[in-house]
Amino acid sequence: MSTLSPDTSPAMLLGRVRGPVTAACLAYPERMHLEVTDADGGHWRLATWDAVYSPSDPEVLVGKTVVDAGLDDRSGILTVSFSGGTRFTATPTSAEDDDAENWELFTPEGLVLIHGPKGQWQLARGDGTPGDLPIRPPKLGLPPIRDSRQWKQACREMKLDDDERELASRDLHAFQLAEGAGR
Repeated sequence: MSTLSPDTSPAMLLGRVRGPVTAACLAYPERMHLEVTDADGGHWRLATWDAVYSPSDPEVLVGKTVVDAGLDDRSGILTVSFSGGTRFTATPTSAEDDDAENWELFTPEGLVLIHGPKGQWQLARGDGTPGDLPIRPPKLGLPPIRDSRQWKQACREMKLDDDERELASRDLHAFQLAEGAGR
């Protein structure tokens, strides 16, 4: 397993995502989850949130090998290229103040690279190791709470600052993933 330096950039981190897509699924509502296993056996997990992605069928990506991943700083478009020429793109949608992130990339080291809203990115410690975060869709009929208007309104009413809202959102995200896995 490699070590990350304190000045790791999104480009440097995305440059390490290589290997076959071992799992891919859709999550409600309109989210794509991908898992890539690198040559060292590390698991990378990508989850789209507030983004339009293509292709929309996760099955066409399973078994393909990631050969490049990059972020266009101006547009915020994430592009994952596969051997054979196939590409996966995640294009950010609206840029309102209270929007969710566009996508998250969980690393084998237990870090998470978060992009959005408004083209911002951050590298943070995840709430658990990536192995603790399954990429299974949550139970059908249960939309992600943190994307709901009620969640955003509750954060405003509690007067949470950006850091507090981010921490609460991560805890809720981990809880929802565990719920979706039937834990």
